[in-house]
Amino acid sequence: MTSNIHAFTAPGASYPEYISVNKSGDSYSVSVRSPRKEDGSVGDAATITLDGDQFRALAKALQKA
Repeated sequence: MTSNIHAFTAPGASYPEYISVNKSGDSYSVSVRSPRKEDGSVGDAATITLDGDQFRALAKALQKA
């Protein structure tokens, strides 16, 4: 089962940029989409999967920022 930890979607666009952080089993995923391209098409999207140690290191670094 996948559960959402945090998400942000920019307001006011048909294809808004977003970030979504999820937990699935023992791993975590961070998905993002960039803003719409200049020609109006949907922005690029990517997902990275992290193990628990990698995710905790990322969270710790973000807390220090």
